[in-house]
Amino acid sequence: MTPDERWTRIENALQAAAELHAENERRHQGLLADRAEINALHKDMLRSQIDLYKSQDKLLSTMDALTQAIIGVSAKVDRVLDLVEKFLLGGSGNGRGR
Repeated sequence: MTPDERWTRIENALQAAAELHAENERRHQGLLADRAEINALHKDMLRSQIDLYKSQDKLLSTMDALTQAIIGVSAKVDRVLDLVEKFLLGGSGNGRGR
């Protein structure tokens, strides 16, 4: 093999290596862009989870207040029903009866 053939062969090998390196670099840049997108999505997901936890806490507090209100109303409804029953059975509703 002549020196010119050897140089041509080396140049061809270097060209192939440079093309492979360029392709790998392009893929690496794509991976970095994908990773940045994943990071942004992860950040959004974490914010959404925080909002969800806050909403759940607020819902729990509201449910507790509603439960307490129902308990309070239930006792009053029972008292009204007792008075109505007394009235219908002939009582005056003032606790003295007839």
